[in-house]
Amino acid sequence: MGGEAEGDAIMWITAACRAAITALPRGERGVEAAILWLHAIPEATRLGLGDLTDSAPGLFRVFVAAGLIPSCPSDSAMTGAIRLIASVSALITQRSPRTWTAWIGSARDPDSPLATALRGAVTPAMLAGPGLHPSAAPRRAGSIRTERDRLAAELALARDELDRERRSSSERIDALAAERDRMAADLVAAREERNRERRLATERRHVLTAEHDRLATDLVAARKAASAMTRERDEVASRLLAAIKDGDDHARLLGELREQANRETESLRDACRELEALRDRQATAIANLDRSLREAQLGNRDLHAAIEREKRAHEATRQRLRLSDKSRPQHDEEIAKLKARLSAASRATEAMDAICVALRINSEDLNVDAQLNAILTTVADDREKIYRLRKTLSIHRIPEPF
Repeated sequence: MGGEAEGDAIMWITAACRAAITALPRGERGVEAAILWLHAIPEATRLGLGDLTDSAPGLFRVFVAAGLIPSCPSDSAMTGAIRLIASVSALITQRSPRTWTAWIGSARDPDSPLATALRGAVTPAMLAGPGLHPSAAPRRAGSIRTERDRLAAELALARDELDRERRSSSERIDALAAERDRMAADLVAAREERNRERRLATERRHVLTAEHDRLATDLVAARKAASAMTRERDEVASRLLAAIKDGDDHARLLGELREQANRETESLRDACRELEALRDRQATAIANLDRSLREAQLGNRDLHAAIEREKRAHEATRQRLRLSDKSRPQHDEEIAKLKARLSAASRATEAMDAICVALRINSEDLNVDAQLNAILTTVADDREKIYRLRKTLSIHRIPEPF
């Protein structure tokens, strides 16, 4: 920026500060400090100070350090001064409850919005006015006492505000201490909860690990069982196929056995018919045997009577003996026939008993007809018993009827 342009900018800033001083409300706290700060703005612009963001006392301390203000007023006066300047000029903008921005550098830039706003608020008459120079005339005693009283009142207000701040700070400290204790207790509880959760997590991890191991073991066992079942299934399938194949063979064999059984049934029926005939012959033989036995008994009695008669009559007996010697061959032949019949009946009875034993029939207390019916009933549907019967019949040949 050239010297002429900078001089014009400072001239516009000086006029804007003069207008702001005129617009300040008189009788407010900090008005004199505001006038003192606005008097220092043109010189601060000339020194090249930039935009400043700080608290109200901080903005005053910058000007004191630059030698633009001899000393800082009270904190309340400085805070009130900055607030009053912000209410009448755009040179000060509030950023927060305790932070302010002084647009010193932006005011010096002729192209900035702030410089445009300042030029718009300044009239040619304001430009023609005198420059701003702080009054260096000594104050009168009355003004000093007034300033003292004002400062004493501000000091009392500051002390009251400080007491309030202290009480508020004490309350905040107590609240913060209580909050700290509560947070400490919460932290201890949180640590205990975290430790408990860690223990629970460790226990759950152990349980899950054990469950995982058990499940892994069960899985291995299940896989082995599945493999065994698969092998068993394959074996069963193989046996089933073999059984199906054997079933076909068995079916053919069963057909052959059925044909053989039919043939054997026919043979059995023939054997039954033969047994029936044998039963009739056996009954006849038994009847003949009984008759022969009765005749033999009668003959024995007659023989004893003849012996007695022979004892009484020796001579008659000799005669009869001679006669008996003549008829003895015929009598011996009859006795041989009777013995043969008795032997045949015994062999038939033995054959019937052997058949009952082979067929596991309790033949005790059964007559010949009951034994025959039991034999026929037993061998009707049992091929193995038919084989045993045929074997028995082949061993014990039934004698021919007389």
